Amino acid sequence: MSDSVDGTAFRNQTVGIIGGGVMGCDLAYDAARHGGRVILVDLSDELLEAARRRITTTARMVRLTGGPPPHPATDELDSAIRLTTGLGDLGDAPGGSANIIGNITAQRGLYAG
Repeated sequence: MSDSVDGTAFRNQTVGIIGGGVMGCDLAYDAARHGGRVILVDLSDELLEAARRRITTTARMVRLTGGPPPHPATDELDSAIRLTTGLGDLGDAPGGSANIIGNITAQRGLYAG
């Protein structure tokens, strides 16, 4: 996410993100590091575990390369980001990013009804 975005908009907010791909993980990381709570939804526990690893790696790289603060500890990120396979867990959370690229069956399932 662009450094020009004011991260304070996420503070004490819950953001729903659909898809733990590159974009979804970057959104989740940025919201969580600025004090937001994130509900990250993907199709399987395996994909969610990959998303968790991607977010942890991003956090580590930002710290190592002197990226813009804040730099929360991994456990703070873990507690701010809820991983789930249930769309219903989003509730009324605003925001979202649908990152189901190349999987037309999953896209149909997501947008059906």
